[in-house]
This record gives sequence, structure tokens and C-alpha cells, in this order.
Amino acid sequence: MNPGFCQVTPMRPEVQAIDRVLNAEREGESQLDQERQSARERIDRAREEARRILRRARERIRRVHAHCATSLEARRKELEAEAENQFSDNPQAFIDPAQLQNAVRLLAERLTTADRPKDDPVPRSDTDG
Repeated sequence: MNPGFCQVTPMRPEVQAIDRVLNAEREGESQLDQERQSARERIDRAREEARRILRRARERIRRVHAHCATSLEARRKELEAEAENQFSDNPQAFIDPAQLQNAVRLLAERLTTADRPKDDPVPRSDTDG
């Protein structure tokens, strides 16, 4: 042996096998770490997209509510104006003459019939017993 040179002894097969297993394990862990990081990034992007969709949906809902409130108020004003114009000159214009005549007939019938129920809310005349 030459004392100035380092002599390399060949590795035994079992040591080489252990080294291969350890290297494969390190590579596997490295790949697993990369996949975990990639998964975290995808999750973060998905969360941001979900927040963006939620903000957009809330804004759309707010605009729909505002539009509906405006439309409803405008229609309410139209109906009030229409009712005011229609009935201001003649308040009886909204009464159906046939319904009024029928109501008067039924009331007269109840007032003049002797066999009215005891709990009838129409006041009885002096002749009712």
C-alpha cells in the first residue's frame, strides 16, 4: 500500500442497496413536499376564486334588490296616482252597482225576516221578539 494515496474499497452489495433505498426515500420525500406545496397553492387559488365569486354574487344581489325596490316604488306611485285620479271625482265609481243592489236586497231581507238567527249582528227592529 502506498501511504500517500487513499485506497477506495468497493462497496458491498448490501450497503449499495441501503444507499439506493435511502436515496429513493429522499427523492420520494422531496416529491411529496413539492406535491404538498402545489396542493396548497391550488387550494389558495381556489379559495381566492371562491371569494371573488362570492363578492360578485353579493354585488349582483345588491343590484337586483335595488332595482326591485326602485321598480316597486315606481309602481306603487303609479297605482296611487291612478287610484287618486280614478276615484277623486266620483268616490262611488269603484262600487259595482249590481253588487250594491244585491247587498241592499240581502240587508232588507234580513231586516224583514222574523226567523233571523239570535247572533245576527244586524240590529233588530222594535217588532223583533
